Amino acid sequence: MVTEKAMELGQALVDCAEFKVYQEAKTAFENDPEAVRLLTEYTEKEKELTNKISTVSIEPDQLRILSEELEQLRVKATENPMISELTKAQIGFDSVMRLVNDTIMTYINPDAKQTSACGGNCSGCAGCH
Repeated sequence: MVTEKAMELGQALVDCAEFKVYQEAKTAFENDPEAVRLLTEYTEKEKELTNKISTVSIEPDQLRILSEELEQLRVKATENPMISELTKAQIGFDSVMRLVNDTIMTYINPDAKQTSACGGNCSGCAGCH
């Protein structure tokens, strides 16, 4: 029975508007070589900076330069419409997943404090109760 409910939940998530928006944004992003290049370049620069900070004694000037390069790439990436839409869609679907997880956790551990933005006033919510 639990597995069946999990399958129903999985299907409901796939059918929800937020997931569909995310899938469409992801497909559009993947079909835009410039957006893919920008995000890849940003990710690689971020890894480079992280690796240098954690494994090498980095000079302050080199740290500043790498940080500035990373910031420039971040700005370019956020200005790209495909990346912007993908980010918004991801945030939307993440919110749904967080709500689902919080709801499940409320049943598993009712004494735990809620970690979501739920204030406990359920008057306009169809969620946990």
